Amino acid sequence: GEFSTPGSSSCTTCPAGKYSEEKSGSCISCPKGSYLSDEATDPDLHSSSDMCLVCTYGKYSDSEASSSCTMCEVGKYLGDGYVAPTAAPTHAPTSTPTHA
Repeated sequence: GEFSTPGSSSCTTCPAGKYSEEKSGSCISCPKGSYLSDEATDPDLHSSSDMCLVCTYGKYSDSEASSSCTMCEVGKYLGDGYVAPTAAPTHAPTSTPTHA
């Protein structure tokens, strides 16, 4: 979860929304639909793509390197790991109810 640039004398922990594989010169962004919230406090929390958590139902992340997921707006829904919410389906009755 750390990176180092040429000439540096130490490694730096990747910021929120990013991770780093071993012996890296840069951090990699978590993909859309996921997030990594740790603010560079622990390199172990930035050590692989497995550290990027999938946004749960009703939340989304429409950009790379997100540190959190956004709640869906009223009238929209989303399943796990999706990128952007869609309008909730409207349901019309399939038949007219009859009253006895």
